[in-house]
Amino acid sequence: MRNKMHEGRQAHTPLERKLSRRLRHAPSGVCLDFEQVVELARRGRRAQGYYAHMAHIISCPACRRSYLQARRIIEAQRPSLVRWLRRLRFPMALTLAPVVSAVAIMLAFVLWQTRVPQNVGEPSVIAATLDAVPPAGEAPTSDAQPRIADPRLSAPAALPPSAQEELRRARQSPPFVASAVEWLQQSVAQLTLRSDEQSQTPWLRLRTPDIESNSAIEPGVVVFEWTPVDNAKGYRVRLIQANRAEPVVDVALEVGQTRLAFEQPLRPGEYTLTIVVEQEGRSRVFQRNFYVLSTEQQRALRWARENAERYPLLSAAVFYENDRYTDALRCLERASREYPNDRLVAAWRKQVEARIRQRVAEFEE
Repeated sequence: MRNKMHEGRQAHTPLERKLSRRLRHAPSGVCLDFEQVVELARRGRRAQGYYAHMAHIISCPACRRSYLQARRIIEAQRPSLVRWLRRLRFPMALTLAPVVSAVAIMLAFVLWQTRVPQNVGEPSVIAATLDAVPPAGEAPTSDAQPRIADPRLSAPAALPPSAQEELRRARQSPPFVASAVEWLQQSVAQLTLRSDEQSQTPWLRLRTPDIESNSAIEPGVVVFEWTPVDNAKGYRVRLIQANRAEPVVDVALEVGQTRLAFEQPLRPGEYTLTIVVEQEGRSRVFQRNFYVLSTEQQRALRWARENAERYPLLSAAVFYENDRYTDALRCLERASREYPNDRLVAAWRKQVEARIRQRVAEFEE
């Protein structure tokens, strides 16, 4: 009886196994249409079905990119104060008058804050003691220096920095930093990890580029390399770009060739890498989806790398929003050393590590 049950479990076809993996890692809910994405990006928590839509967006890479792009477009279209005043067709002097007044008020406030306060009622002479008392009968020498005894002049001990203080710096950073922090906070708060499910390790491991642990790579990649597969007789590599009929590359390689170089670097967009491994009597297909970062995303990553040591938490959020999970994990490791025993850092690191495990298992065969 046990042998029959075991044979029944092993009788699944490759199509059934592929469908089972798709259903196991499928995003929660149904993909959002254009109107739902725009309403969610425009109204935020006031949108209908906000929490259900956000739970799906967190688990669906396509909807997540559409939602983030819609947010950037809507934020760029919001008029500033000067634009709003110009629409009223006021003269230039009246248009700039409120701005000039606000600047003058801010400057006066800063100058008032920088004044040295005069404490009324305090003595103007600071008490001091001599370093050494001369013996009796000797006149004090001029080399004796007074030692300041006022405890108010001693420098206070420096307080250790906190993660919350760094997050407040997001208001003074470029707009994409605050958006990235909000996105990572929502991911930590809403994504429920299934601890009973073990992540599946791919049978073909990619060495370069690092699309095994990250969903996005930077432009300029010209080399793909993977580890040799046991009992392989040859490989066939195909790279397809979305919305393009002709494949970027479609070539057959011998068994000793596990490295493929392109003539031109990859451009921004979505891609599907397919590697067919020819073995004795069968062929195994390996697929992995990824995308190349756009110019705006490259600008955000450049900021994150330049500020990784100074602001590791903010840089980790920017890396995470742009699907660079390994870079985000390195920043959080640095933040763990700077902010030990911080709950926020621990929660963010747990989220990024879980997303890396989920990304490793996002392959098809």
